Amino acid sequence: MNIPESVKKIFEMPAPACKKALVLGDLMVDQYLWGEVDRISPEAPVPVVDVSRESLTAGGAANVACNLKAMGLEVFVAGIAGRDAPGQALILKLAEYGISSNHIIMTDRPTTLKLRIMARGQQALRVDREQRDEIDGEIEGQMLQNITVLLDEIAVLVVSDYAKGVVTPYLMEKLTALCKKRGVAIFVDPKPLNKKYYQGVTLLTPNEKEAVAMTVGHEAYKGSDNEAKALCRQLQQDLNVDAVLMTRGPKGMALWQRAKGFCMAPTMAQEVFDVTGAGDTALAGITLGWCCGLGLEECMLLANMAAGIAVGRIGTSAVTFDEIRRRVMDL
Repeated sequence: MNIPESVKKIFEMPAPACKKALVLGDLMVDQYLWGEVDRISPEAPVPVVDVSRESLTAGGAANVACNLKAMGLEVFVAGIAGRDAPGQALILKLAEYGISSNHIIMTDRPTTLKLRIMARGQQALRVDREQRDEIDGEIEGQMLQNITVLLDEIAVLVVSDYAKGVVTPYLMEKLTALCKKRGVAIFVDPKPLNKKYYQGVTLLTPNEKEAVAMTVGHEAYKGSDNEAKALCRQLQQDLNVDAVLMTRGPKGMALWQRAKGFCMAPTMAQEVFDVTGAGDTALAGITLGWCCGLGLEECMLLANMAAGIAVGRIGTSAVTFDEIRRRVMDL
């Protein structure tokens, strides 16, 4: 694969010379219990996992932020966390990456927690603890204020929507207008449930399943490249966005731009062990490229590289600037 000189130039420096980004969305904690299975429970026909260790990572929008920081960007984070143990763990995990929690609002609402039980390196069970109703007007107002004061410092607002109630129609309407006025791009990792919130943003980054749910429906879609092109174009037109970048798993990525039309990129995953958090990492890769002045085709290349690294690991993790650099230099 030929790597554009504009992409290579980014990785000629020890760290990227990029503008800042702000991540808004549903902040989560990913908790892992790691162990082995060698027997079935006498109480029920289920495996018994003998836990040997536990780990915590930032999840959801917080994982996007950690990936951006690991890739060398300065990043702000806006969202909510609970006044509970997972909330404190989240703040500490962000601090480990050097990410400030000054714009995170602490509430009595429980912090979203995803507990994954891993047996012999594979996920055996996931348990979610979350509250999905929309944040109230007071928190919306405070969050809007927190974000507005940062708009002059950033190149892109990254919205990581997991439909847990932080991304609301009021916030999106106000922020879309403010960002357009100030020349700030808006990238949205969407949830089909909230499709109507994303009118007029710069870039939408659904996976194939989400894109289908927002357009034609699963029965009508067979997954061909021509159908992928039509799907991206329909989403772009339906929501009046500048571009749609759809991740397609082993089929790579598809990009439709209002001004340039359609292009595709094959997957760059060498081995796939776990797709957890791969969408977050891809979104961070796109943002890295944009903040360094690249076009969306080149951003898609970085997203592809970053996601290809992420799926070669087990569990949620951040991909670093140096890891992407090595992938660029190997091609």
